[in-house]
Amino acid sequence: MEVEGGGVEGHEGTTGEMISIIIPLMPIEPYDRVVKNCVESINKQNVNKEVIIVQQAIERYILKNKLLNEGFKRSKGDTVFFCDADMTFDDPSVLGKMQAKLDEGYDVVFPKFMSWQYEQLKIADGAPCFKRNVMLKHGVLNTGLKGISWVTFPFLEWCLENTKYYCGDDIVVGHQRVSGKGKRNGQTASYMRPVFKRTVKRLKKEGLWPA
Repeated sequence: MEVEGGGVEGHEGTTGEMISIIIPLMPIEPYDRVVKNCVESINKQNVNKEVIIVQQAIERYILKNKLLNEGFKRSKGDTVFFCDADMTFDDPSVLGKMQAKLDEGYDVVFPKFMSWQYEQLKIADGAPCFKRNVMLKHGVLNTGLKGISWVTFPFLEWCLENTKYYCGDDIVVGHQRVSGKGKRNGQTASYMRPVFKRTVKRLKKEGLWPA
């Protein structure tokens, strides 16, 4: 496990609390390339921030939750944002908008993105921006879950049940089209299937997942 970054970067005219942006970098194509676009767009955000990129050595399975746990352990901000490497931020105020929602009293903000699969906006289920104490109350993410798909859904489900959260069309992030998915672990898939189904059912009712 290798941690890069951690440096604090500002932006002209920045104000407010520092946001720790944690990027789990998958050791597969094309994530190791598109992360550059992600970081470049983050650097244009008008917030106080630190960027932490956590890399995993090439193994049979990607351990995304382990990467996020490691990044959180190293982070210093009172606000934390789990950011996938294939995201971009065309609006330089989007992180500031998420911070403003937290300041209004929300515990967690989930941005939306344009899904290539549905061709509609949907919740960025694996990219919460949250107050630090949310993670402290939840505890570490389940590192026994292997792969990329679905592994952050237990945290999403917990947030839906235990926090005051926000997800609206006014906070949208970009999503670079990628094809790399990594290996899916059968045991993880079996465990996660009911979690995925009941969470998506709830999200559809709330209009956060395309029907």
